[in-house]
Order: sequence, then structure tokens, then C-alpha cells
Amino acid sequence: MGIQIDAEIIQPETEDFPFLVFIHGAGGDKSQWEFQRDFFTNKKFGIITISLPGHGDSSPSKEVSIRSYANNLKNFLSEFNIKNFILFGHSMGGAIALQFSVDFPDFQPLLIILLGTGAKLNVAPVFFDLIQSDFKKAIKMMAEFSYSDKAELTIKEKNYEIITDNGSNILLGDLEACRQFDIREDLSKIEVPTLIICGEEDQMTPLKYSQYLRDNIKDSQLFIIPESGHFSFQEMPDQVNDIIFQTIINRMNKNG
Repeated sequence: MGIQIDAEIIQPETEDFPFLVFIHGAGGDKSQWEFQRDFFTNKKFGIITISLPGHGDSSPSKEVSIRSYANNLKNFLSEFNIKNFILFGHSMGGAIALQFSVDFPDFQPLLIILLGTGAKLNVAPVFFDLIQSDFKKAIKMMAEFSYSDKAELTIKEKNYEIITDNGSNILLGDLEACRQFDIREDLSKIEVPTLIICGEEDQMTPLKYSQYLRDNIKDSQLFIIPESGHFSFQEMPDQVNDIIFQTIINRMNKNG
């Protein structure tokens, strides 16, 4: 029996508009993209938000790695015959998007959009011990590095609830997958146009991570979002959505 993926699929209004496929970060789920889902649904795009295996209501997977998550994603898109799509990834989700592009050269998105991620994702060893000894304290410590001073409390509370509901084992597996991830030597293989977005105050994946991606992915551009942290797409959704929308429209016009 295959993995059952918890997903929301909204069809595009016309065949000319692609699906936007959203991949969440470590310990997250599909609901974290609500600001983007609502905005881009109103712009005629198709929307696919998924919870990775073991997250939300998705069934678990025996293997937890960035590569296995990319393979799960490929199987999901193939099952629903999704060919015209743009791939979004936040943090660990960005790693999955990068791995997807490298591993499946014959199954490429029109555009990759990376938010708060890197070609290598370092994880402080203290988190692994703390998650096992005091899960709630660990989540709160991670939050200290995840948000700007201006982030709304409701965003923090919702993300805290999502990570708590998924549980400590899911977060541990995700962080270990991040720690093992390193795609720096393969970035030159990525031919897909790539938009990179980073919060100016992101301490989880600092700006230098995004700058490295920009400097090593051929067709890429970087936008820095002022006064926002690791969750810039939640903290500053209007600004982030506008940048993404203009980039997508420009790309669609360029492709005719």
C-alpha cells in the first residue's frame, strides 16, 4: 500500500495557468500556505498544498530524507498527471524542490520558488537533544530564531500548534534529513529559472544561504524582504505574493 498524501487540489480557471505546488518546511503541514493559496486562487492559478509523509493527515514513510521526500512528491504529481506546474519550497521544502529538480531532469517545473532555504541546511546539535528531553522548550527556542520582532503572535501560535501536533519524532526526522542534505555540487545541474526569497532577519537560514543559491544557480534572482524572518511568506504575505506574482507573469509572457 502506497503512502496516502493529505493534499488540497484547486484546479486552475484555464489550462493556460499552471498549478502552484507548495512544499512546507520541517515539522510543518499544508495549512501554512493559506496566504498564498487565497491570493493565487483569485489570480486563476491552480493550487496544490500537500502535507509531507507523516505530517498533517498524511501517512508516514519508512524512509525520511530529502531525496525520499522529493520522490514522494514526484509520485504524487505523476499520480494526478500534473505536468504544468511551479514548485514552491520553504526551508526544508526548498531543499526538496532543489533535490527534485536535480533528480528528475525529465519532469521539471516551469519555475522554482525558494523561500528561506539553502543548498546545505545546518542544524545546531543542541536541538536534537532538546527535542527529546523537552519538546515544547525546543520549539520555543527554534521560534526565537524564526521570526522578526514584528511577526504577529497569531502566526507564531499557529506554527507552534502545527509542529506540536505532528510530534517530536516527525521534527527529529526532518531535522536529521536537513542535516544530511548537501546539494552544493549539484546546483550547476539546475536549468529551471529560480526565484529566491529571504527574510532580511532570517536567522534559521541567513541571507548568505540565499546569496549562495543565487550565485550558483544559472537562471536565478534574489529578493530580500525587509523586517521579516524565516517565515517571510507569512510575516509579509502581500510583499512576497506580489514579487512571486510578477515573476510568474513575466515568465509566462516570456514563454509565450
